[in-house]
Amino acid sequence: MEAKEASALKRPHGRGGDDAVSPVVGVILMVAVCVVLSATVYVFVSGFGIQNTERSRAMALSSTAPLAASGGDQTKSYVVSAASSGLRWTDLRVSVGGASLPYDATPAPGQSSWRVSHDGAALAGEGTAPAGLALAGDVIELRLAGTDASGKTLRIVDAAANAVMTSLAVS
Repeated sequence: MEAKEASALKRPHGRGGDDAVSPVVGVILMVAVCVVLSATVYVFVSGFGIQNTERSRAMALSSTAPLAASGGDQTKSYVVSAASSGLRWTDLRVSVGGASLPYDATPAPGQSSWRVSHDGAALAGEGTAPAGLALAGDVIELRLAGTDASGKTLRIVDAAANAVMTSLAVS
């Protein structure tokens, strides 16, 4: 009997074997460690923790008059109330209702476009935008050909940062 009592004392709580943790719990712990390590590596590789130190640029517009009909087109003007220092017109893209508008200093009837004037004179430029800085007092003139632009969204996008600077409903 003494042999049975001695072996019973060696077993913790009457369990047999020397396993401290079951194999299932061990596998679960190893999988958890792998998930945490892979998530940490992903964060470092993807640049998730990198912050952009460049300040976002902004532009504020004021409507000068309601949407007007001109021939078969509609026109709308906005005055630049304020613009970020150093903001160039060439950095911007203009769209109305999701359609990108080309820059045209001398817009022809029947063609949608935009232009900028300063002190009543249109700024020279072709393609996407005029040269020069965006200044308070500049006037953005939209010409929208043959469509009802009322309620469509005007978006001015900073192309360099790929960020919407201004978004408003045309009315």
